[in-house]
Amino acid sequence: MKKLVGLFVLILLLVGCSSDFEGDWVLTDKDEGCLRELSFYKDNKFSIIHGNGDPSSGEYKKLEDDNFSLDVGFTSIPFEIKQVDDQLKVKEKGDSDYCTYKRK
Repeated sequence: MKKLVGLFVLILLLVGCSSDFEGDWVLTDKDEGCLRELSFYKDNKFSIIHGNGDPSSGEYKKLEDDNFSLDVGFTSIPFEIKQVDDQLKVKEKGDSDYCTYKRK
């Protein structure tokens, strides 16, 4: 019985750590300073297409609540990422405006 309870707790922890926003996202409106596309994967990897079309990739970490760190090479960038209904709201920490994305 203890093994079953332990397995259940482990499953809950793993599910709780996975992000709800895994998949491919595309910018809903043309907006200066926003990334054109975002993709998040189960293994905490991500890829992005910048506004100028250049690609980047790296790893993301959940810090707390809606706060994440996107690590690209030797740079770690703090972001706030929220899923609101079928949209993803993203802003770099310190920015006042969100960029809005929909599933691709």
